[in-house]
Amino acid sequence: MERILILGGGTGGTILANTLCKRLRLGEAEVMVISASDRHFFQPAWLYVPFEKQSARAVSRTLRSVLDRRVNLLIGNVVDLEMEKNWVAHKHHTMGVLEGARTKGERHDYKSAQK
Repeated sequence: MERILILGGGTGGTILANTLCKRLRLGEAEVMVISASDRHFFQPAWLYVPFEKQSARAVSRTLRSVLDRRVNLLIGNVVDLEMEKNWVAHKHHTMGVLEGARTKGERHDYKSAQK
């Protein structure tokens, strides 16, 4: 079975995970989201928070509540990743190989970007 890992549970990650679950046949692939936060924020509503028209809590939901039930959710920070080797180091888990995982996109040198 294929394994699809999505880093980030924001709007893009949530839409991608839910869309994949709807389009994939049952058992065709495992979809997992790693997110630093367990909350999903409706960003357009943040406009109302500084004016006390909405509270920060009111413009957010649990991330689990907006994800398809078939999405596996892991909360915490990714501390390192190596796309060529298909592994991700997560703050609360030991580094493991994501067997069967496919990587897409360009490699970003995030360490030098932080300097």
